[in-house]
Amino acid sequence: EPHITLEDNEEGIKPAMWIDDIPYNFQWGDYAAQKSFDTPEDIAYFYLYKGDRIPLLPKRYKIKLKADGYKDYVNYIDISPEDTLSLQINMELVTGCIHFENEENADSAQVYANGVFKGYVGNEIRLPVGKALIELKKPGYSYPEGIREMEITEDACIYDKIRMIKVVPCKVSTNVGGENVLLDGQEITYQIGCHEFNILAGDHTIEIAKEGYWTYKDTFTVGELDTLVSYENIALESVHPLTIQVDERGLQVKLTPNDGRPQIDYGVEPERTQIKKRSEKLVLNVPYGKYKIEIYRPTTIKRKHTAYKGSVEFKEEKDNRKYIVWPSTHALLFGCDYNLGYFVNSNSGVGLNRMYGSAYIGQIRIFNGFSSNIVKMAAFKNTDQTLYPEELDKSTISKNLFGISCIMLNGEFRVGGDIYNGIDASALVTYAWYPQLVSILPMSHMSGHDLFVGVELSSLLPVFNANVKIGWQGFFGNRNFFTPANKSGVASPENFCIQKYNSSAFVISVGFSLGSTYAKGKNILRVF
Repeated sequence: EPHITLEDNEEGIKPAMWIDDIPYNFQWGDYAAQKSFDTPEDIAYFYLYKGDRIPLLPKRYKIKLKADGYKDYVNYIDISPEDTLSLQINMELVTGCIHFENEENADSAQVYANGVFKGYVGNEIRLPVGKALIELKKPGYSYPEGIREMEITEDACIYDKIRMIKVVPCKVSTNVGGENVLLDGQEITYQIGCHEFNILAGDHTIEIAKEGYWTYKDTFTVGELDTLVSYENIALESVHPLTIQVDERGLQVKLTPNDGRPQIDYGVEPERTQIKKRSEKLVLNVPYGKYKIEIYRPTTIKRKHTAYKGSVEFKEEKDNRKYIVWPSTHALLFGCDYNLGYFVNSNSGVGLNRMYGSAYIGQIRIFNGFSSNIVKMAAFKNTDQTLYPEELDKSTISKNLFGISCIMLNGEFRVGGDIYNGIDASALVTYAWYPQLVSILPMSHMSGHDLFVGVELSSLLPVFNANVKIGWQGFFGNRNFFTPANKSGVASPENFCIQKYNSSAFVISVGFSLGSTYAKGKNILRVF
């Protein structure tokens, strides 16, 4: 009757057994292999029979057992006729040992190997050879090295001094349950009822999050004399989708609540869903309330520019907001302005009846708020015959004069901001110098300085934009009438009649501009 035990058998190891070097032919625990003595033909040696018996002939036998991690067992037994021998076999582990001594705060600390309690700091603890995961536990203290992997070797003892540090218990729970907790960026395992864990002394950051609720964040300090840190029954606020649409790709949007709740900054980098699109919709899940909104455009890896600052009140019935910010590029292809009303100041003396307006080809940004046209042309109308020089043949006089200017001889400066989604209002100053062309161009034209000061209302859309301007316009210069004596058409100062001309007027005009999808509206310098 073999009764075999394995010392400290934690892994269900099954030993192999030999009788006179012949394998013992059954599997441990496989009782289906048991036989009976009902007939002589059923008898087979070295099998386990009913009653945990093995039939053997009377003589001396060699018993041998082997098992991984255990010392081999070898013994000899004598079997006599009519004898029943009961074998009690205990297989010993092949072991080494560890011995931890207290250096600081580790007295009476418990020692666990592979999750099983083995003894205390100060004791010599015997362990099976091989790798062992060693953990030390003591209420109110923590082992800084955490779980250690140690290699246990036969008949060798590992000595080490242990230092443990004080920790403070912390409990976290909310009014909704099922929350996720991050302490200093590390997730804390949830336990039934609440999160319960230990914290070291020092500064910490805690985040409590649950889908559908506003993330709770806080920073706190744990002192050496603290006995408990409690974040129990925290009231999480429900969040709702707030849609924000911005007209530029790659912007950062930051919301800061300002209605008495803990200050939480919410930042998001829009995904570039379509490379060619310059508009992004962001759906931010936030509680109802008032927020400060800031929109940034990164210019380099370490720098960013503020594109928009303002406030928003998020209510249940109003959850879709659009924000237009200045474009990162500015390149208009073509545009013109037409004067609906050109009311000449009667005190200016002489003046033209009307200025049609102006047009340009290509407008580029010099710096934010200031741009220049590559080519700009203005059209003037002459219908007042009394203003013509007497020596000129009226039949040869052009009733329409033009002024032309090229890049950096003209410019536009704007200061303003959006007043509604897609509409901007700005203070506007434009300037153009039309040079005198009497030596190179055989055509009547205007030369001088054209200045406009007023306000502008314009749209901010891709490709096409409209505008309305109201303000004062002044022109100070000359009218250059071409009168070739010999009809040769040669440009020469002698073939021009140059007349002094100054005029000012109150102007109302409408216009449009064409540009790429990157050029939305004008070159506006925003004021917040």
